[in-house]
Amino acid sequence: LANVELDARCMILCRTNKPLIMCAVQLLKARTPFRMLSDFPAKLVKKVKKMIKHFDGGMASFKRAVFLHYEEILCNIKNANVVARYEDERDTILALCDDASHPDEVVMKLEAIVNSKYGVLLTTGHKSKGLEAESVYIISPDLIPAPWVDPDNIEEMEQERNIHYVMATRAKTSLYYVGSMPAL
Repeated sequence: LANVELDARCMILCRTNKPLIMCAVQLLKARTPFRMLSDFPAKLVKKVKKMIKHFDGGMASFKRAVFLHYEEILCNIKNANVVARYEDERDTILALCDDASHPDEVVMKLEAIVNSKYGVLLTTGHKSKGLEAESVYIISPDLIPAPWVDPDNIEEMEQERNIHYVMATRAKTSLYYVGSMPAL
């Protein structure tokens, strides 16, 4: 999406949160106005602030603390859907740490995403129901079906096809897939 001119007539969709957050960070760097239809960044702000409150050290040790925090949570969860959602949270936070020099910068990025209110719309497939835009970009379509979906589960796969259909039909004039094609 680096060479694409994005504006309020565009929508960027993804099946999971991490690619959307990383896209939002790139839009912030490029000073491209956007808005994100998701409570995910606000939830992460609270979680990261809580982690920082009980932390004293540099970025490398903070990343390790984040990883260990989620490993402790994940070792007690048996449901694959819940595991995948926690992994999405963990991977998003760790990705935001990559170019940060202090954990507070992660919070600042997330707060900037939360406070962005106009421009290109970023959202998940679920939240896109009922919306439309002139141009729609589905990023990371290889995440359709979602990583936590059992490909042998007929009902879950049907739900994933429905979400893909919703995402693909949001475009009024142009639909673009950015990345690998979906595995459906």
